[in-house]
Amino acid sequence: MKIKSLILVGFLLLLVTSADAAEFKVLKDTDEAFVVMMSRRIEPHDAKKFDDLFRYNKAIKKILVLNSKGGDYTASTVIGYGVRQYGVTTYIPKRAICFSGCSLIFVAGWDKEKGRPSRIKHKTSRLGVHRPGVPEQFADDFMVSRMIPYLADMKAGERFIQITNKTPFRKLYFIKNSELNAMGDYQILNY
Repeated sequence: MKIKSLILVGFLLLLVTSADAAEFKVLKDTDEAFVVMMSRRIEPHDAKKFDDLFRYNKAIKKILVLNSKGGDYTASTVIGYGVRQYGVTTYIPKRAICFSGCSLIFVAGWDKEKGRPSRIKHKTSRLGVHRPGVPEQFADDFMVSRMIPYLADMKAGERFIQITNKTPFRKLYFIKNSELNAMGDYQILNY
């Protein structure tokens, strides 16, 4: 009887954690464009889901539409490196959110053909950043050894890095459209 109860609890936990994991929904899949929406919380196994979708796709234009509160740091950066490698434009649509780990994916947007960042944010969407969720005594070392190099690799911009670095983990700094415009290499949609 006790084993059955443990199995049931384990199964229910699996359902709960799986239900919260990022959802990748293909919105368009043609030779010209491959558009995928990523929503929900980013979990460790989501990096593999992203890679499975984009690795062999040969579409001319690839777009990852973002609407997520964030999640696992490592999965977010692995997805970000995949975004860069596969030449995926990142887009935060009208009234969507992109917080925390999602922002690490957003800054990775890349146009392979032009060899430059390709990140688009609708004027009504919200982009929130903060320091990583590690114990405070390790936060500075983590920023210097992992997060700042990642953001630099993604060409996020010095101001983006400064804002991220100074915002405590339990808070979010919502980057204003005017700030993002001033940083360069970010496009704001006004319609």
